Amino acid sequence: MTGNLLHTKLYLPLPRPSLVPRPPLCAKLDAGLNGRLTLVSAPAGFGKSTLVAEWIRARRESGDVPASANTTFCWVSLDETDNDAVQFWSYVLSAMAGEEVTAAQQLLVSLSEQPMPALTAVIAQLLNSVAAYEGKIVLVLDDYHVINDSAIHDQVNLLLDRLPPQLHLMLLTRADPPFPLPRWRARREMVEIRQADLRFSQPDTNRLLNDLLALDLSAEDVAALDRRTEGWVAGLQMAALALQQPQVDRRTFIQSFAGSHHYIMAYLVEEVLKHQPAEVQQFLQQTAVLRRLCAPLCTAVTGNAQSNALLTELYRQNLFLIPLDDAHFWYRTHHLFADLLATRLAQHSSGSDIQALHRRAAGWYEANDYLEEAIYHALRSGDMPWAAQLVEGHARPVMQQGRLNTLLRWIDSLPPDVLALRPRLRLDQAWSLFLSGNAMLTKEILLDTRRSLDDDPDLVKDDAIRGELATMLANCASLEEDVESVMAEVEKALAHLPADDYVFRARALNAAGAAHGLAGDTEALVKASQEVQELAVQADNRFLAAHALSMIAEARLHQGRLRESEAACRRIVELATGPETAESPFAGMGYIGLAAIRVERCELQEASQDLVRGLAISGQGGIGYKYLDAYCTMIRLHQAAGDVSGAAAALEQAEAFAPLPWHQVQLAAYAVRFWLGEGDLAMARHWLERPLPVQMPVVVREVLDATRARMALADGNWLQVLALHEVVVASAARPSASRQTRIVELSLLKALAAEGLGERQTALASLHSAVELAAPEGAMLSFLELGPDLAVLLRALREEGLAVQPFTDQLLARFPARIGAQTGLVEPLSERELEVLRLIARGKSNKEIAGALMVTLNTVKKHSSHIYEKLGVHGRTQAIARARELGFLQ
Repeated sequence: MTGNLLHTKLYLPLPRPSLVPRPPLCAKLDAGLNGRLTLVSAPAGFGKSTLVAEWIRARRESGDVPASANTTFCWVSLDETDNDAVQFWSYVLSAMAGEEVTAAQQLLVSLSEQPMPALTAVIAQLLNSVAAYEGKIVLVLDDYHVINDSAIHDQVNLLLDRLPPQLHLMLLTRADPPFPLPRWRARREMVEIRQADLRFSQPDTNRLLNDLLALDLSAEDVAALDRRTEGWVAGLQMAALALQQPQVDRRTFIQSFAGSHHYIMAYLVEEVLKHQPAEVQQFLQQTAVLRRLCAPLCTAVTGNAQSNALLTELYRQNLFLIPLDDAHFWYRTHHLFADLLATRLAQHSSGSDIQALHRRAAGWYEANDYLEEAIYHALRSGDMPWAAQLVEGHARPVMQQGRLNTLLRWIDSLPPDVLALRPRLRLDQAWSLFLSGNAMLTKEILLDTRRSLDDDPDLVKDDAIRGELATMLANCASLEEDVESVMAEVEKALAHLPADDYVFRARALNAAGAAHGLAGDTEALVKASQEVQELAVQADNRFLAAHALSMIAEARLHQGRLRESEAACRRIVELATGPETAESPFAGMGYIGLAAIRVERCELQEASQDLVRGLAISGQGGIGYKYLDAYCTMIRLHQAAGDVSGAAAALEQAEAFAPLPWHQVQLAAYAVRFWLGEGDLAMARHWLERPLPVQMPVVVREVLDATRARMALADGNWLQVLALHEVVVASAARPSASRQTRIVELSLLKALAAEGLGERQTALASLHSAVELAAPEGAMLSFLELGPDLAVLLRALREEGLAVQPFTDQLLARFPARIGAQTGLVEPLSERELEVLRLIARGKSNKEIAGALMVTLNTVKKHSSHIYEKLGVHGRTQAIARARELGFLQ
């Protein structure tokens, strides 16, 4: 990605020869560094960029920055092509990397190497790294008004929300961004400089025209110009340029123009241009099609061999030409001047002549490997077949960089009849849409392309295109859980794809595996993923191999086969570790998977280390699709360690990585488990009342039903728990599924429900079944999370001689340590039981307690029974006395 960046966009604008100092505004910029955001918002030509650039330059030279003695300034000049999130953040990271911000350098390398980076993860990692930075980083985004992509706005807003004090954001824009500015304004986290601040006062106007430009104007003339331009800097500069011409009658000129900024500028352009030689006028007019200028490019477009001399002279005359680098090789024209020159070109030239200028520009850019600019001009040259050829030739690399918006913008600019003749480019369009989350439109394009190929078999000679098309249709069908269609398309794909096209063959099989997995056939998922891994190894695509191993590891975890899951995770780490290089970012998938296994085994310290490492490595590479799993694991980890605030924070972080309905079900399951563990039934119920998808895959439905069973148990709805147990176990216990983790969970819930119904033998039988399944792999946390009620049943199981040793003893040994033993009791009281006990001591009836805690009457009776059993008493009066004796009640 970095090779495609225009580094001139990262340079601070060079100083102007006639600069009016603005001390009050510089003081305001200084003060802004104490907050999050400085917003410089005003129309074109009011000197936004000049003000901030000169402020930065002065601070760099003097080192006098009140907010910090060690301040780094990073500058990005944005344009319309930056409405692509990957490209936008590549420029931001490049600007920071250019100023030796180490974290940005590492992230930029990873962003370039990884396909489809998860930008939220990149931003999170950047913020975490910057938080440890010694000093202040000021990030300036110039011309932010050109950004109209809502995803970028959301990402910058996320950046602002989580901004550490070491980072300050400056936005230079013609229009206010769609951010919650009133919030930052109310919190005094934002400094604003607006049109009224930037306007020149009459003394400023006099300093520019008389002191700096030596025009020797009368006070009356200065006042007239200040009044006519309303302190508009660009208007004053153009007026000065016109007044410097010896032929101009100053008095007549000053009195002759009035009106809006646009009309003033148009008038002044005419006044300036008509005094230029014909060669200069033609040069300016023809180069108006260019967004950036250099002598070789201008020569190619205009045919004028004197382009270098002309550019040098135009800059010397201050004719609104702005250098973009220290060598003065690249320039740009002032935006307003460029717009008016383009209008003038359109008025005085034919459409075909303008297209010819674009065609020459595209040719020069293509020959000099400037992809972006070549395609920009080719699309405006009128030669659409050539433009389509350029786009198709570069589509795959651009897509692999994750710059989907850029590719789709190019393709959308092509006429439908031209696009219809290029099936491969239509496949690239469809795949980009698929990766962007628009599966419906993807399928429409793919089916339309297939119809075109059926109608005109000679449209393509390469049979691999038909295989790629089938592969993409298989991936679409896998999202619809249409296993039959997936397998039909996979069969077509494998028939058409070359035997050595390992990557697309792997993608086809990956679609088959995903479909089987969603439909509940875990063994078929594992088999397909194993084949994907083998093909990826043959293609030397370690990332794809790691992805397949990650699917295998997750499947084995759901099956309760922790050792096999662990082996797959360790293999991912091995693939990511070279003999002489640091771990590749996809190693994070392995560490995150290992953390989930260790948490279930209650190896909390090791799990924490794996989780921290996995998140850090994944963040460096922008690989964010395992972040939801990571933060869900973190919830369980912190809660198991007794860190409630840490678990709650992890739950909040997880919400940022759950965009799809299926993700919401997964997150709800962890949230309900967390809040029930803290005894907050209202919050747990809130998560289940959130909108959830009506139609969902088999495995997602199992998760939701298991979560509902957990909630029903807390509410004392024992019969509902038993009913949900039958439904989930019937699904998860099928030979092709064998999801033992889910079976263990539901068996434990059934055991507690049966106990609530007074069916001790049924409870013990269900518990014994769960213990037998979990013991061989050492899966303990699912037992411990259910609290002391389960410990009571485990002891009964041991007394009945049904315990699986030594697993049951290990479990029982952990219960007191986890909850915090209470002196004098064999079994400690849970937080909820202590709450019920306090209400009993206050004389509340069972019905009143149920109302206060928002639980059922049966639940209160169950808690009371456990309290009496643990305290060794036989009623309320004895319970209160014993509790006071133990110090539970004051």
